[in-house]
Amino acid sequence: MSVQPSLPNAEGALPKNSKDIPANSPIPHKNPSAGHLRRRKASSWEGLIAKALEGGNPSAKILLWAIADGVLVGAVIGLFRLITGILVQYVRDFYLYIRAGHWWWLIAIVAVSLAASFFIAWITRTAPLVAYSGAADVEERLHSFNPDWWNWWRLLWRKFVGGTLALSSGLYLGCEGPSIQMGATVGLALTNSSKFTKEHRRELVAAGLAAGLAAAFTAPIAATLFLIEGDYLNRGKFQYPLRTILASFAASVASGYMTLLILGTSPDFVLIHPSHLALCRYWELIPIGIGCGILGYAYEKTLAWGIAVYDKLHIPHRLRMFIPLMLSVPIGLFLPVTLGDGSFLARSLAQDTARVSIWLLLIYIILRLIFAQISYGSGAPSGIFLPICSLGIIYGLFCGKIFAALHLAPATLPYYSLMGVACLGGLFGSVIKKPLTAVVLAVEVTSFSDLRVIAIITVISYFMTGIIDRVDKKVSERRKGSKNPGGDLPTQEEKDVGNDSEPIQSLIDKDDLDIDDILKESDKLDEQDLYDQEL
Repeated sequence: MSVQPSLPNAEGALPKNSKDIPANSPIPHKNPSAGHLRRRKASSWEGLIAKALEGGNPSAKILLWAIADGVLVGAVIGLFRLITGILVQYVRDFYLYIRAGHWWWLIAIVAVSLAASFFIAWITRTAPLVAYSGAADVEERLHSFNPDWWNWWRLLWRKFVGGTLALSSGLYLGCEGPSIQMGATVGLALTNSSKFTKEHRRELVAAGLAAGLAAAFTAPIAATLFLIEGDYLNRGKFQYPLRTILASFAASVASGYMTLLILGTSPDFVLIHPSHLALCRYWELIPIGIGCGILGYAYEKTLAWGIAVYDKLHIPHRLRMFIPLMLSVPIGLFLPVTLGDGSFLARSLAQDTARVSIWLLLIYIILRLIFAQISYGSGAPSGIFLPICSLGIIYGLFCGKIFAALHLAPATLPYYSLMGVACLGGLFGSVIKKPLTAVVLAVEVTSFSDLRVIAIITVISYFMTGIIDRVDKKVSERRKGSKNPGGDLPTQEEKDVGNDSEPIQSLIDKDDLDIDDILKESDKLDEQDLYDQEL
């Protein structure tokens, strides 16, 4: 007697024992396909996200997602910094090995540099957002009304690989630009679901931006201030809600903690404990701050020159990285300590400033000022924040040595370190135009607790750079006017257009912007134009 397979009963109920069902059973939910499983898993994941975002306190839910964002960003950026730091140290040691008599390895350096240049050019051609820092692009999209977000995976792996190649080669570049962009990309990846609203996506991308900067410097408070001051610089007022700021701070703290687990608790710039400056000697900060502002203006100009020179010389994109890589070879052979973002050089000089001459410090300042712009202008995936901080420390040591040589200050390492920390904040604030971030950043990356000296030099250098910028703009405008004294006089139609646009522009500049008011004003102008035509 043959046994018949179990079938559904008349009421459509399934048998209780699933072993009685054959493998080729036509029942779909007992023999699901792989695609059906993936769709069911995705739907359950989106349902979980929806419940997490809809139920309870929305601020608490976003904070939890921001903490998860910070943990992921800290893991990615911590690994990124660990790999690049190890490779840069290997490059320094390799140049010392070549100097020992193994000169034939220079051929290998040229071949590897050419291959890296071609590969980075391919990455930036297939994904243009990978080039340069990417931080400004992230901020611009965050402040856009309806931003066009990028493909997160396409950008993330390219930025990681391209940034690793560019930074590990020893160029004068920093990791904070890729860290900010990759942090925002991780935040975007978390919101890669239809259950996240546009506002949720914007908040987590902003939290990822702050977390990326916090992981680059291990400075969560400065990273949050960077987001807030960037909001004011781009919009002219603070428009981020408190929930976004708190989410960014939570993500920054989580990211900074993950970075400490990977890289250790030592600050980025280990300096001899700086001394406290007596009140009667605060006058020294005025000339140092003025000089720091002038250096910041020079950095801005050379940065623009470094980016424009490649276009003016019509250098192909696939060879642009090859130029700074080849220029780094003699630097690596004779000054290997200067390779990298400059943090290694700044730490070495701060711990042995007494034996370093003023002229050598001046050479380091000029070299880092020029070659950093050549390196960044090539379009390498990198940043400029860490090179600016390193240059600020070296400039502070330079000023401290001058005052000590003039017998106006003690020739001690704590005094030199104090000037280095203060000028770190001053140069960062004058170039990046975010003085509050600069002051807090100088404290967090050096573990120096006295804010007064840092704040004074930062304010002086910030205003000094602004004054020079205004004077430079007026001089350039006068030169343009002298070359074209008559100019092209506007036609009557252009004057009418300019007059018509004034009421609308005044509405746009108002804080209580209302689109209905703009449309009504535009309708009134159209009616006035028709009336003028009838007359």
